[in-house]
Amino acid sequence: MTQRTLTTFPAIVAIALGLSACMTAPAQTDSAGLAGTMWSVEAVNGQSTAGRSDFTVAFSGTTFDARFGCRRATGNYAITYASNGDPRPGFRGYNARISGSPCTGTFAEQLGPEIISTATFSLDRQTDGRLMMAQPPTFILLRPLRR
Repeated sequence: MTQRTLTTFPAIVAIALGLSACMTAPAQTDSAGLAGTMWSVEAVNGQSTAGRSDFTVAFSGTTFDARFGCRRATGNYAITYASNGDPRPGFRGYNARISGSPCTGTFAEQLGPEIISTATFSLDRQTDGRLMMAQPPTFILLRPLRR
């Protein structure tokens, strides 16, 4: 290595370490307690789906299976924690497959599968047991069905 390479290498390492401190780190397990749970989708971006038995999300290990009316999204998820000290876990869906055509024409049915499959949410447990998956202005409100 040249003298110039030896002097710039520590600076590159310091920058890389500094950038990695700002990123979120995936949890090794589902520490948010989603695995083995099933939820009813109560609302997507404020549009109520309450009372609809065909709007559900189930979590198993590191996979999710979501139904939004006639559309379905299945994929993987990761639980993350922010490096800035925010205690709320985060949810990130990935490797999702979306199927079905909208049959009700509602916003929740049309965009729900895309939202849960690609967005990164903070997870906020409500005092009444519901779960808010939020990335303002987007959110999905879930009510527990079973654990």
